[in-house]
Amino acid sequence: MEDLQVAKRAIERWPAVLQYIDSQKKLPKSKVPTSVSCTLVKEAAADPLFKAKLHFFAFVARQLKPFLETFQTDAPMVPFLAEELQSTLMILLSCFIKRDVLENTKTVLQMLKLDALDKTLHVPLKQLDIGFATKQALDKASQKLQANALRGQEFKKECITFLATTSKKLLERSPLMYPVVRLLSSLDLVENLKERSLISLCLVQDSLVGRPMEDAIPKALVQHAKAARMRYVQYLENEKKKKVATENDRKRKELMSDIAHQTAKRQKIINSIEVMQREAD
Repeated sequence: MEDLQVAKRAIERWPAVLQYIDSQKKLPKSKVPTSVSCTLVKEAAADPLFKAKLHFFAFVARQLKPFLETFQTDAPMVPFLAEELQSTLMILLSCFIKRDVLENTKTVLQMLKLDALDKTLHVPLKQLDIGFATKQALDKASQKLQANALRGQEFKKECITFLATTSKKLLERSPLMYPVVRLLSSLDLVENLKERSLISLCLVQDSLVGRPMEDAIPKALVQHAKAARMRYVQYLENEKKKKVATENDRKRKELMSDIAHQTAKRQKIINSIEVMQREAD
């Protein structure tokens, strides 16, 4: 996750790096840096696809970063782990797995059984999702690779291999393999608001086996829910009264301020008249 910022910075500074490498060609051989790091940079600069590779790395890192940021915490996040991890894995799989295969993958267990390395499940190279910035960098590099156009195709194949291998490892080592992780999603408050949540299904089951729904739901909660509309109407009425009172108070203050201003103005005129009368006498 930390390397994402490094990749972004490298992409921003890459034109300047290329300019620096070109400037070394004009230097005497004795003044050309020969350190290991400089040699590595020169090799990267000689690769027309290097910038596309940086963009692809950043593209994949951005898919994984939200999950890592959310769950690298001491807070009790286990109830949300299953849904978030499934969503992250599906986003990664959608980059290279055929759409019809993913549409038929409707449960977590079906997703875990997918063989990400099975090439029959992979999309054609033209449909591979490597990110807009990667595709744009690859198109620009293709202009320099006219004599060797196959390198662009090889790059896409390498991208698929990387995505498939990464997905395979994540699926094999996923916490979703453990039933306890999947079952703990029942503690997710948002999940329990859904019509077919575990809690709602339990209420239905309790009612079907002969237990009255009134016993399944506390009476205090029922009464509270019945009075919700009344409380809402009362809330709107109170807000309306507050608004009217605030407006009346504002008008009263404006009127008092205007009266004070007129009184001061009147007193000033009276004082001016008195001064003029004394000067006339």
